[in-house]
Amino acid sequence: MNEYDSLPEEIITTIEKLPTLKDGYVRLVHITIPQNAEQIKTRGLDYSRHGMISSTARYWGNEAQCEYWSDDPRFSFDGAVAVVMDVPIDEIRTHNNPTISPGLIPAEYFVGIVKAKKPLQK
Repeated sequence: MNEYDSLPEEIITTIEKLPTLKDGYVRLVHITIPQNAEQIKTRGLDYSRHGMISSTARYWGNEAQCEYWSDDPRFSFDGAVAVVMDVPIDEIRTHNNPTISPGLIPAEYFVGIVKAKKPLQK
């Protein structure tokens, strides 16, 4: 059993169980280790050291195009998980402007934690 398998049952852990993306929202994906994912669930995603959210996460307006993995070797390691957050589109614009970004995506936008693997990977 790995750390991903020991996540609390109330956390969504499969892509298929993620809720439908609401109109006016984007699906944000941040790849990390399971321990950090648990902290993000309760405290939010702190990107203050990066200046803007797109420096540490990616987001999509169409959930069908959403990628829950990365080909970047820094983020495609064994045990990697993808923290999923649904954020209002008007708010994400603020998070992508380094001059006014608050440095934190609130935990209230947390949706789930899924394995960070391409669909064809086991």
